[in-house]
Amino acid sequence: MAEKQYIGVFDSGVGGISVLRQLRKLMPDEKYIYYGDSANAPYGSRATEEVRALTLAAAEKLVTEYPVKALVIACNTATGAAAATLRKELDIPVVAMEPALKPAADRFPGGAVGVMATPATLREEKFARLLALTRHLAENPDLQVDEAVYRSEKLTGSKNRALAYMLTAYGMITDPVEEILDCYFRACSILVNCRDLARIGHIFAKHGVHPETWEHLFPAEYARYVNATMATCGMYDGSGEFAVRVGIPTKSGIGFQLLYSDSDAM
Repeated sequence: MAEKQYIGVFDSGVGGISVLRQLRKLMPDEKYIYYGDSANAPYGSRATEEVRALTLAAAEKLVTEYPVKALVIACNTATGAAAATLRKELDIPVVAMEPALKPAADRFPGGAVGVMATPATLREEKFARLLALTRHLAENPDLQVDEAVYRSEKLTGSKNRALAYMLTAYGMITDPVEEILDCYFRACSILVNCRDLARIGHIFAKHGVHPETWEHLFPAEYARYVNATMATCGMYDGSGEFAVRVGIPTKSGIGFQLLYSDSDAM
């Protein structure tokens, strides 16, 4: 097998050449392979699943056809859609375009920061915030989406689509239905264990307060909304009977697990 000697740089088009130029300035002794998927550009208007498939295919081509020792994803949209998956599947370092909003806000406190992004990047940012919150509540930084479960949910979610389009018809949903559902399906597919669920349920039972550090992780008002929703419809068609017989705010998951919020049991 040939010795791995190249750094692969991937972008959906030619924009990543600016990243390649900077890499060559910083590491002039390295050798580079640039792959621009111009045939499928732009990525920003495509569905997240499609962007992920295109990015994985490009990465596979770079890794299998060239002795690549590291991969740089020079595309915000591809980063949001596939960086986490590539880091799990590849045995080489994967460097991606990380959001620059927080450093900009820190540098200009109280000032206005302009953000330009593709629709796909903004969709990914919404789920990234949700996943970050879930990891924080569960105190588990390794939580990830189970891709097989996500694909299954997305493929079979006809009832979810019907309800979402009905809500759209009544003006209760204004964002594109498929974008909302994609975030929902991935949220349903976050892989957790019993310890993760217990920690999350404990915090909701304490109205957003960490039970050990007493840190306020989110406003108590949010916890009341979530607990009320779990109590009234968290068990779907069986919510009424469950409320009468058990009387604890509970949410069932697609993996048959139950999350409940009961301050008296903590």
